[in-house]
Amino acid sequence: MPGIYGAISLRPDRDPTLVADAMRRLITHQDWYARADHRDGPVALGAVSVNPAFAFDRHLAVADKMTLLIEGTALVVDGTHLPDDTPDLACRFLDLYRAHGDAFIDRIHGHFNLVIHDAREDRLLLFNDHLGFAHMYWYRDDDVLLFAPELKAFLGWEGFDRSVDRASIATMLAKECPYGDGTFFAKVKMLPQGGRLELRDGESSVTRYHLPTYRPEDERPVEETVDEAHALFERSVAKRVQTHHSGRVLVAVSGGLDSRLLLHHVRERGDDLELFTYGQPGCNETDISRETCRVLGLEHRWRLIETKPDWLGENARK
Repeated sequence: MPGIYGAISLRPDRDPTLVADAMRRLITHQDWYARADHRDGPVALGAVSVNPAFAFDRHLAVADKMTLLIEGTALVVDGTHLPDDTPDLACRFLDLYRAHGDAFIDRIHGHFNLVIHDAREDRLLLFNDHLGFAHMYWYRDDDVLLFAPELKAFLGWEGFDRSVDRASIATMLAKECPYGDGTFFAKVKMLPQGGRLELRDGESSVTRYHLPTYRPEDERPVEETVDEAHALFERSVAKRVQTHHSGRVLVAVSGGLDSRLLLHHVRERGDDLELFTYGQPGCNETDISRETCRVLGLEHRWRLIETKPDWLGENARK
């Protein structure tokens, strides 16, 4: 899972560059990934992205002893959608930080991770988006503070404490995900949705800049609620797959409700539509996926990418 990463030295004799470079290599799965790197004394930041619009000069801003790096999509500022290829994107966010301080994050929505190094106040701020779409993990010991979008990135640090959190592994096996901010490693935590990590004067703290609020809808007809949810989903798809797009569109069709709804919305948005399912011939998921595509007249665009248990078993350790 691409995203932003960083290594911050907590000791004057520790160079974070080598650690950050090792982390980048561990989360760069393809050589065509776009990247941006910034090194400044005890702070080494970077990002890798699969977004073709991601660019060093758009997503990284450095000015007045401040550095801002963002990786994400479907970005909205004060209610206005900003395309991924907006010029000086990071500069606009840095201007918001200058003008509004930490409250600038309340004006930004979308799917993103964002980090600010403010050398004026010797502080680092790391933000996850409101709903936690983009996973962000963090770790610290006496020498470094690290953050990354994948757990394996921390293996790039030779001093990484690999102590296992057995409770999180147990809940993962039973409930499909660990509880709270826990991970497979005892000292690695997940930054929560709407989360904010601050490192200042050697002390790290995690707070929430956003907490979801819920209001009762007892008097509202179910049909009205469903219509609103459908409209919101349609708007979300439109932000990610622009209406003028006429290129290649790939959809993973799992056979579940989410992928069927997504397929319904994107099938008219690309001239080159490709549908695929990971699975095995004859299983329920494969049959339902293929039948869904057949009903929509798209079976000729569907293919199965077969997952073979023997292959998985042989290569799982890798």
